[in-house]
Amino acid sequence: MVVHLGIQNQRMNRGDNLKPVTIWICDKIIIVAIQHGWVLDYSTGLYEVWQVSRATPYSAEERKAFAEQCERDRAARERDRVEAQAKAARKARRFLDNATFADRCNAYLNRKKIQPNGAKTGGTTNLQDVLILPVFSFSEQHGLKLVNVQFIAPNGEKRFLSGGQKKACFWWLGKKTSTILIAEGFATAASLYESTGNQVFIAYDAGNLIHVARIVRAKNPTAEIIIAGDNDVSGTGQTAARAAALAINGKYILPPTVGYN
Repeated sequence: MVVHLGIQNQRMNRGDNLKPVTIWICDKIIIVAIQHGWVLDYSTGLYEVWQVSRATPYSAEERKAFAEQCERDRAARERDRVEAQAKAARKARRFLDNATFADRCNAYLNRKKIQPNGAKTGGTTNLQDVLILPVFSFSEQHGLKLVNVQFIAPNGEKRFLSGGQKKACFWWLGKKTSTILIAEGFATAASLYESTGNQVFIAYDAGNLIHVARIVRAKNPTAEIIIAGDNDVSGTGQTAARAAALAINGKYILPPTVGYN
């Protein structure tokens, strides 16, 4: 059996009476001996359960025991997820509290020709000239919560805190306006905000556009919402922008040239 992952941060639960199984992780083949179990990718939420064939069927007792083990594993994963997210949120608060507001001398801002717009930088020696952006979640139960931060290096490399929440999370530039834009990244959002004066939300990646769009629509039922997608060579940005616009009865725009955002 082959499980195609091509991603990092997997966690595997192995069964007994082991048989060889091939698993793809980050384009590398790893041979392991697994009879049954699950694979979870924390970055996407992908969850797969597998079981190799056997000469005799499982008994009712074995099926019950396996189901109970799966439930214990699920509960343990959920505890791990909640703990990791809480830890990341605490670290995010410390990073922002220790950082200072960036200025136009920042290498990334200067290269992108955008204003800081409230972005922060520094705090420690190894974060000098690194932009630090807040990442918020929102729910009716808990309201607005800081859950993560995004780091943008001078060369444009981006990363988040390990274990931190990102799905359906966002930041925004500007105050509420009748027209609201939603972009993938900070540079695009800043350019749009500076050129239009409209409030712009940052979804942080293409897959998050639809989740953020739904949150924004729920809080702004009469606003004109425009999804500003990336014109990716792969087509990812275009597809995500169109799907987000359709989901909220909004509009979407794309750069005219492939490969631009």
